[in-house]
Amino acid sequence: GVTTKLARLLQEQAEREIAVNRLATAIRNTLELDSVLQTAANEVGRALNVHSCAVRVEGALVGKQMTKCYLRPDTAPTDSQTLVSDLDSISDTLIGKPQAYVVDGDGSKVPPVLADAVVPLIYQGNFIGLLLVRSDDLSRIWADNELLLLHIVADQLVVAVNQAHLFAQMQQQALTDGLTGCYNRRSFEMHLDREL
Repeated sequence: GVTTKLARLLQEQAEREIAVNRLATAIRNTLELDSVLQTAANEVGRALNVHSCAVRVEGALVGKQMTKCYLRPDTAPTDSQTLVSDLDSISDTLIGKPQAYVVDGDGSKVPPVLADAVVPLIYQGNFIGLLLVRSDDLSRIWADNELLLLHIVADQLVVAVNQAHLFAQMQQQALTDGLTGCYNRRSFEMHLDREL
């Protein structure tokens, strides 16, 4: 009994470490923010064995709102719509007061309360997005090591967002004149090559 439980806990910890390593590799290997966000949602969703996981970034650093979701294979198609609408309301709440919060499952209530854990993405004191995991296990209580994983992933996602923003700025500066903002010769040659 105790040995089996310890082995299971060690296996879960190893899976979480693998998820963090895969995310770090994705951040290191690509500057495509879409890909990094999807990798984060997939890895966290699988590592924590949850019903769904969503990552949303928004604001000046990304220029547009980007949302990536992971849904366990046995979920209904309407669950993604519910998840996105819940993200909207949670995001609106966190803009005013960005702090992590946890809702443990409570199967005794009617209707039952799903277990959620939300960690905001904060860059230089500004809210830039959030990471949400949701479990359909009505008795789920979020463990400290699970919440630690979410905070680690959120910190890595902030780095990825900043990295993508800096790369976009460098690309813009390489193709335009700094004083006038007009396209330069390099930009003209790239457009010409593309058209040919």
